[in-house]
Formats: sequence, C-alpha cells, structure tokens
Amino acid sequence: MNKVVLGLLVFISSLSFAAMEKADGIKAQVNEDIILESELNQRINEIRGRYQDNPSVLPPISVLEKQILEMMILESIQLQMAEKQGWSASEDRVNAAITNIANRNNMTLEQMQSLDEFSLISQQIERDVLINLTRQRFLSSRININPKEIDSYLDTVQGRTATAPELKIVYLRLDSEDSALNIHEQLQAGKNLAEVTNAIEIDWRLPDALPTILKDKSLVTLGPGEAIKPFEDSGNWHIAQLADKRSSQVKFVEQLNIRHILIKPSLVLEEESAKELAESLRERVLNGESFSELAKEYSEDNGSKLSGGDLGWSDPEIYVPAFREAASKLDVGETSEVIQTEFGFHFMQLLGKRQQDVGIEEIKESTYRALYSNRYNEELQRWLAEIRSSAFVDIRE
Repeated sequence: MNKVVLGLLVFISSLSFAAMEKADGIKAQVNEDIILESELNQRINEIRGRYQDNPSVLPPISVLEKQILEMMILESIQLQMAEKQGWSASEDRVNAAITNIANRNNMTLEQMQSLDEFSLISQQIERDVLINLTRQRFLSSRININPKEIDSYLDTVQGRTATAPELKIVYLRLDSEDSALNIHEQLQAGKNLAEVTNAIEIDWRLPDALPTILKDKSLVTLGPGEAIKPFEDSGNWHIAQLADKRSSQVKFVEQLNIRHILIKPSLVLEEESAKELAESLRERVLNGESFSELAKEYSEDNGSKLSGGDLGWSDPEIYVPAFREAASKLDVGETSEVIQTEFGFHFMQLLGKRQQDVGIEEIKESTYRALYSNRYNEELQRWLAEIRSSAFVDIRE
C-alpha cells in the first residue's frame, strides 16, 4: 500500500489509543484552542509511519516533536481564522481531494470509501482542504501579477527562448517597387512566393537566427501564407512570406470576423413580428443599404450595435450552435439567412477568415500561473510568520 495511505492508517490507529487514555495533558494553547499531548503523539506516529521504510531521513525525536508541534500550531491558527470567517471546505473539494489520493494509491473511490477508517481519513482531508482554502483567500489580495511583469519575463532571454517558434520563410529581392507591389498583391490573393522565379526558401529557423534584413519584420506574428509588406533597403525591394511555423507553443485556430443584427422578441414585439423585422432588414442590406447603419439603428445586441454589429475576430466555438453553424456556411462577403437562437432572430455577414496563432495567449496564461505560484510560495512564508507572531501561543513543557 502507498506510504500516503499507510501514514494515514497509522495516524488513524493511534486515535483509538488516545481515546483510551485516562489523562491527557495540554501541550500548547493557541488563542482559544488547545493542542493535547495525545494529538501531538498521534501526528508524530503518522509521520514516523510514513517513513518507516527509511527512518534515517527523520531528525531526532526531540527535534521532530518541536517541528510537528510548530506545524500543528500554525494549522490551529489557520483553522480558527477560517471559523471566524464562517468558511468551510465544500463537499466537492473534499471529494476531489479524496479521489486524487485514491488515484495516487491505485485505488478506486469505492475501495477508498470501503476502508473502516474512511470517516476519520475524510475528516483529516477536510481539515487540509480548509487550511488550503484559508491560505488562498487571505493571500489572494496580497499577490498581484500585472501584465507588465508577464511581458517583462517574456522579454528576457529565458522567456524568448521558451516561447519563440521556428519559422520557414520564403524571401524575394526585387529591383523595383512596382514589381514588389504586384507580387505582394498576388500573395494576398493566395499565391505561393516559392513559385516565383529567384525566390529563396529559408528553412526552419528561430526568429533571432533569420537573415539580418528580416529580423525585425514581425514575421513571427504572421499566419502561414501571409506576407509582410514590401520594403526598400539598400536600393532594392524585399518581400517575405511565412511558409510555416512550428513550436510546442504554436496553436492555430480559424477565426471569423462577423457582423450581425439581432432582433429580440418582447412583450411589445411578438416573435412573429420580430422575425418579420429581421427579414425586412436583411432585404434592405441585400438591396444595398448600409449593414453598419442598420445595425446601429435596429440591432438589440448592445455589445456590438455601436460598432455596426461587428463582433470582431473570434473563434467560432464561442458562439451558440445555431449561430456557429450558420457562420460556418458563409463565404467572405456573404449574408446569411435569418436564423433563430436563444437570444432572438439574427442575420449575419462574414467579413473575413484567418488562421490565427493563439499560442502566445496560452503562453501568457502559463507564465502568469508560474509567476503567481512563485509569488504565492514567497508570500505564504511571510504570512505564516505574521499570523504566528500575532497569535497567543503558550507551549507547556
């Protein structure tokens, strides 16, 4: 059996011994709480049971007793703080912790629950969950990771190395601006620069390893097939197209730029009338009236009406199924039929499609978590020292 569960069982078995004690001395008073000598002995037995296969890693018993007593004092302080705030460990959190322990010990939840000692084990886990909850709530207001800190980390050598994707580039040098603009127009229409005479293919490289003339041209922000605008340098014109991008951090998703008009049924405008209004507005758009102006006047989506119904670039997965399905059938510039969703009656127009690398947002999120974790551990030690020094603690010898 895993040492975690074995330690718990040793701890639980010692409870029965404690219950039989006729007299039990007080080892420490912590504010309004007390720690009994039997409770300290129980915890010592738990730790020793956990390391029974390798007892040499533990300090001498006198040192171990002081360390565990100090840990119990801090636990008592935190549990009293939680009680004063009226906090408790939710059933979902306790069950999740129990399930996690069962998985780590190659046990099913049912096997864990069938143990005779399960009730006492779950009480100990509930205590630990409540302590963690108390720490998180008190420390959350003391930790602030702002966007500048994230950007500063990502701008370090370590951050750039961790986040930089490899690029495959096609590059072309030309003599005239007209030729460069002409080819750039073809690239925007879907042409592959590698098909152009004299184009040079630059195989997989990190951005810092690109030829000097291309290093500062934001190629890393492009999607496959996109090209930078032609630029002049040393009497020649230069074009570069991103052929591909790869990295464990790169994640391309298709984004759509959609605008829509929403008409909501109400007590004043019944469902059939709302649908008829949406249909008539769609006809006006098809007959040449401004979609944007009609959206500003009629749309009931307050989040987009002032921008002419424009929803911006978005992953279609964020939309409700009926809206997403209608959007997926549109070509760029096409206007949909009127559809009904839980919000009302819509029709939409697809303004554009693109492949967008959203990996950088995930990188920023993971960087935030790493910085928060580091700050949390630092702040936790300060906070524990503060609450320990401000508590009334009387240790009996």
